[in-house]
Amino acid sequence: MDATFAELGITTPRGAYWSLVFFVVLGVNACVFAAVRHEYLSALVGGTWVLGVALGTLRALRIIVRLDAREEAARLAFQLTVGQPIVGIVPVVLLLLP
Repeated sequence: MDATFAELGITTPRGAYWSLVFFVVLGVNACVFAAVRHEYLSALVGGTWVLGVALGTLRALRIIVRLDAREEAARLAFQLTVGQPIVGIVPVVLLLLP
């Protein structure tokens, strides 16, 4: 069973992974739409950014899953990692959409 790292919102690593998948799919779709509009450089930069945020978040989640969920530092790290795709991918999506 997944450890619970927060009381509200996304509370488990499984939820964090699903949230990451949602934001990556959203970001990749925005990059595809930019490429269809022949904005190749914007699409490439946006896609690279989305991929970088996704890999960084995956790396952080793998480390956090091994920590004890009862420690306050692990809980804070989990909450910050859950927010990383929101802060990293949503602005790219907003910049790429017309």
